[in-house]
Amino acid sequence: MLSLVGTSPAGDNTSVPTGFLMRQMELRESMDHACRRCNATALREIKNQLCRERAGHEKNLSRLLEQTRDFEGAAECVRMLGFYESLTRDIARKIETVEDADAV
Repeated sequence: MLSLVGTSPAGDNTSVPTGFLMRQMELRESMDHACRRCNATALREIKNQLCRERAGHEKNLSRLLEQTRDFEGAAECVRMLGFYESLTRDIARKIETVEDADAV
């Protein structure tokens, strides 16, 4: 949809707000710490937090597209959602690894 209006979330523009990047680093550090402790419960709590944050960004994306028609903002939001997608995949793997270790 963004491509149709001449805006793309991909390509050369990979910028996202600094605060957002800091939050991503915090989440990754929390995930790594919980994984080192083999704490599947903590990992699931982090995953739930990720889901809540992601839902907020998805709601914001909808608002940017439908209400304000801020396509540049929407493109940035799509880039941020890509970070959440990556984190969600990573935490799912970490949970599986920790649960498999607990089963042994």
